[in-house]
Amino acid sequence: VQTCALPISERLVADGVAPDAAVTAARRARGDLGFARRLAADASVGAWVAGIEADVAALLTTGLAEDAAVQRTYAGVKAAGDAAEAEAEASTAALLERLDRLPSSREIDRERKRLETAGKTSASRRRRRAETDMMRAVIATVQLVLRDALCVQADAADRVGSGLDPAALAAIAEAVPRTGLERAIAEVDEVRRALRQPINVPLALAAVYARVGLVRRTEAVHA
Repeated sequence: VQTCALPISERLVADGVAPDAAVTAARRARGDLGFARRLAADASVGAWVAGIEADVAALLTTGLAEDAAVQRTYAGVKAAGDAAEAEAEASTAALLERLDRLPSSREIDRERKRLETAGKTSASRRRRRAETDMMRAVIATVQLVLRDALCVQADAADRVGSGLDPAALAAIAEAVPRTGLERAIAEVDEVRRALRQPINVPLALAAVYARVGLVRRTEAVHA
């Protein structure tokens, strides 16, 4: 019970992660221990998150094409889904291999069909769960960048949690007023709530980045 009550950074340290890396992963994961562990263990996941942060910054300042952000982000979400599906398929294959060692019979044939059907269902379910978890990570990352820009505006740079360069955050804080950043956080959160139901990942990503990009375009019109 005491272990569960520990902050995420301390739990990562208990896993063997260096203290500085544990604090960084905990901040970027925003309360998601599983994702914090992935960040700490896999440098490619950290690079993927850094890419999302950079795309959000560009959407809010220089005007990156939303489709480009969707494609880059989806690659990471799909990779996680592929890995989860492959793991489920490997488990099913191992069970079927054991079954093949037994003498053939009607019962064995029925069990084979049952395992094949259950395996397909499990693989699909694990892919969906993995992709949904990664979508939550995308939304948390986007919202963290927006909140960090609010921190810069409030002279609270010590509260920043993303890995963005201070100059990039300063550019966002200058380009988008507080009301725009707050509106973007709220609108992106609508997509997070939609994750309770099965989703089309590319469409969900497009919705996230469209909401971010719209804030910049709206502010440009007002200016």
